[in-house]
Amino acid sequence: TRARTSTSRVPSAWAVTSVTCGTASGADTCKPTAGGGIIGTSAGLQPASTAKRQKERRTSTVPDLHTDMYVNLFIPRMARKTKAEAELTRHRIVECAREVFSKEGVTNTSLERIAKEAGVTRGAVYWHFRDKADLFMAVRTDTGTLLRLSDEAGRDPLHRLELSLRETLRRLREEDKSRLTYEVMLWKCEYVGEFSTVRDDLMAAGRGFLEEVTALYAEAKASGLTAPDLDPSLAALETFCLYAGMIKIWLAASPESGLRDQFAGLIEQHVNGRRSAVGHRLTPPSRSPKK
Repeated sequence: TRARTSTSRVPSAWAVTSVTCGTASGADTCKPTAGGGIIGTSAGLQPASTAKRQKERRTSTVPDLHTDMYVNLFIPRMARKTKAEAELTRHRIVECAREVFSKEGVTNTSLERIAKEAGVTRGAVYWHFRDKADLFMAVRTDTGTLLRLSDEAGRDPLHRLELSLRETLRRLREEDKSRLTYEVMLWKCEYVGEFSTVRDDLMAAGRGFLEEVTALYAEAKASGLTAPDLDPSLAALETFCLYAGMIKIWLAASPESGLRDQFAGLIEQHVNGRRSAVGHRLTPPSRSPKK
């Protein structure tokens, strides 16, 4: 019977070696080739050295049904499962970090504490994140930008700005994730040491805010909705200061104080103050003037 040569790739615990197979006296026999490993039909698979296993590659021209089933079916499915589990672990670490940062502050929180809260090892935390600052930024990224400028068609730029500022208040009021994240960012983190780079990233986001709002004011000015001498960049800086201060005070104020309820009127007054005398007031006043 004509001999055939087969090289099989098998699980990492076993050698990958080339064997020459044929028939003799009616029984299949296999003998090792010059590779060092030993494979036989009666003895089964025997391990070989790691170095030789890493050098071997699968070059079989004859299907090895057992090995092909393992490689083509079991390993891909196992890899997909492992990747999905890793994503779930990472998400759980981020969620628990947000909770612990909010309760104990960033400085007082260790990665061991977060690992314990997430039910994982400290090594698992370091597998996904370089350090605490990296994990902190993951918490922020998971939340996303609080201010999302409205792009509603048919709305004038100033009205879109007002809607966007109001939306930030709604998100703080109704989304626990947003509220906890911005509490940590604005009240429970010191931007020193390893967190100095985090501060730079946050200021970069602030510059993005300024660019977008400047463009809105420039559009409003070109449409004749503002005073002709309005400086869009200075107007945007003023809005940025209002926004940052408003969010920080909103988070610090207790719900019972009633202070949070006044910010909608503050936003309305701020935006309408930018309108020229011929500009239209699109948002009705929050309360009727006293007679």
